[in-house]
Amino acid sequence: MMREVFTTGVECDLGCQYCFASWGKYTPPLHIAKFSKSTASLVIPACDSEIQSFIYLLENNKFIFPNNTTGRIVITLSTKTILSEKTIMLLSDLNKLLKEQYNGFLKIGVSIPTISMAKELEPKAAPPLLRLKNLSLLKESGIIGYAIIKPILPFLPKNEFIDLSNILYNEGVKYVLIGQLYVDRNTPFFQKYIERKFEVKQRQVLWLPNKPVWDYVSDQDIEALLIQELENKSVKVFQSDIAFVNFLVNGN
Repeated sequence: MMREVFTTGVECDLGCQYCFASWGKYTPPLHIAKFSKSTASLVIPACDSEIQSFIYLLENNKFIFPNNTTGRIVITLSTKTILSEKTIMLLSDLNKLLKEQYNGFLKIGVSIPTISMAKELEPKAAPPLLRLKNLSLLKESGIIGYAIIKPILPFLPKNEFIDLSNILYNEGVKYVLIGQLYVDRNTPFFQKYIERKFEVKQRQVLWLPNKPVWDYVSDQDIEALLIQELENKSVKVFQSDIAFVNFLVNGN
């Protein structure tokens, strides 16, 4: 599946300290206005900064699908809030439209990178355990829901990842998306939690249009532990969104 990344251009107000979208050097992806001119099969990642704008477009019939799309359209959203019944209803309608007319679907991830440090690192997000209540509502509405442990925060104790895997299993989560921590050396977050504590590497970010090279931190021991804990509970783990979409499309 060919991937295009779009944004409505709305800034997030949740204040997550680790979020790369808050970096001064971060360049937003293509604007949603260009969506209708695209001919690609699409995956459109968007978090809480986008969802309300997304809903506005849907409510006012301003969301225009590409006319020339020959493949399927898949839309990805994620949240750290508690979705309202009205929001879920509108998203359910969008999901039905994607299935019926575009051979695609909507999937929504509930982001929960930490429990112990949520108040400090995600000051305006909903409490982590309350976020997970979205999953049962999404399931009832026929929308694919899953958990996101992304970024994996290397300074958290390993026991927290074990506890988190148990919580997700007990909540009936079937799919989990994990990912490494991108960092900006000029942020207070980097200076407080990462600098002189963890090895920083570089990689090209292929899912952004300009394919920038960013610094990142990876703890392979924690990743392996998390994957093992989840897979032992028959929870399917994905390390990239596109791999997750391909699994949902192809069934393997």
